[in-house]
Amino acid sequence: MRFPHLTLLIAPLLLAACTSGTFTGSDGSQVHVSCNAVPTAVVTTVTSGTCSWTASPAPTTTAPPVAGFPTPATTGVPAGTVLTTHGGDVTITTTNQVISGWHVTGSLLVNAPGVQVLNSQVDGYLDNENTGQGSARMTVTDTTVGAATGCNDLPGVGEHDYTALRVLIRNHGDGFRISGPNVSVSDSFVQACDSVNNHDDGMQAYCPTVLCDNIAMNHNTLSVAKTQNYTAPLFGGVGSSNGQIAHASFTNNLLYGGVFSIYLGWSQGPSLTITGNRVATNPWTDSTGHVVNGWYYGSSSLNGTCGHVTWTDNRAVTIDSNWQLTADGGPLSCLN
Repeated sequence: MRFPHLTLLIAPLLLAACTSGTFTGSDGSQVHVSCNAVPTAVVTTVTSGTCSWTASPAPTTTAPPVAGFPTPATTGVPAGTVLTTHGGDVTITTTNQVISGWHVTGSLLVNAPGVQVLNSQVDGYLDNENTGQGSARMTVTDTTVGAATGCNDLPGVGEHDYTALRVLIRNHGDGFRISGPNVSVSDSFVQACDSVNNHDDGMQAYCPTVLCDNIAMNHNTLSVAKTQNYTAPLFGGVGSSNGQIAHASFTNNLLYGGVFSIYLGWSQGPSLTITGNRVATNPWTDSTGHVVNGWYYGSSSLNGTCGHVTWTDNRAVTIDSNWQLTADGGPLSCLN
């Protein structure tokens, strides 16, 4: 029997797996229609016993767009690099010297401009502010800073006028120290250690006398979780003793731990740019036995300066043991 004028809308729940059914028209008449299954499609109408199909929309998922964060395996001196040992502290005084394949068993002190440190390991700290005349511009790439064991209270890399790329900082109370202008850090990894003489930071902008200006921290993994004394993975511009920061951006970083994971304050100049960061919420236990759900007080504190912050796409996440994202916990607000 044919129903030349029968057009029925089918409920959205009737998917392609349902290949037949009896449909009732508005006048009470019925028609039985057998429809061949069409993958990923939904029956939407039946006209004169003929099925019409509409493709089902692709399944949607919510996932953070930023992924592939740095780990100890993707930063530091590349595996297989042959290193030449240089015992104790080493001071560099040659302009534009290239240091490659060194293992410095002490600290590396850069007292000349244009120095490049590549594919090397420094067991102590790496510092370019030793001349009494300010920092000497340096570049640090594919280098490990920090001994394999112990905990050095001093910052791993500092102080200003430097570029760091794929740097691994381990077993230091602070990771990157910024105490002046012109610092760029990207694709690097910091895990602070249990320092008892200071408060651990992934990055601390400490600028009591010189403005920390032109600062960029992009796509780094910075963690102070599971340490004894901690402040924040990102810390700067908070309190008069820490000085001021300006023209600064903090983008696409993975942050874990701290009293606040983002603990910054605008000081002057254009708005701070804080965007695309992922803040881990995995629980951990601090030295007092307190279980910390990612951070102690809050995901961020901008110290009353959110009105001077460009804040977009910062989200809570959970991570696995390899520092990669396992779940998206939703957007985070800028908190004053």
